[in-house]
Amino acid sequence: MTTENDDKNTAMMDRFLDAALPKLTEAMGDQIGKMLDEKTSKILASHTKAMDQLKDSQRENEALKADLEKAKAAPTRAQAYDTSDDARLKDPRNVVLTRSQARDTPVYVDARRKAAEQGGVVVMVEDDAA
Repeated sequence: MTTENDDKNTAMMDRFLDAALPKLTEAMGDQIGKMLDEKTSKILASHTKAMDQLKDSQRENEALKADLEKAKAAPTRAQAYDTSDDARLKDPRNVVLTRSQARDTPVYVDARRKAAEQGGVVVMVEDDAA
């Protein structure tokens, strides 16, 4: 049993909702859009940071690989002390020191620096072999 007053109230409510619903939808859409923009920008920033870290890691890995290859190509310590190969003594890139010269720290450090600049090694020989 509905009364005439109930019908009027229902009609007024329908008109109110018809008028207010588009404005409510627009306002909520703006708020939801702002929230989505904030969330998206945070996700993008996080993703960008992760990608930068990945690229840095890859560059570091490449540098380590290059250093490893360089170390593999460099003469070993045993090879540096091996004077049985006369070619090592004649190689202009290498710096030859006697053992007594090598005990003098400034002389040895200078010889290592020169050898590294020239792409060679310090070759040590016995004092009587020089």
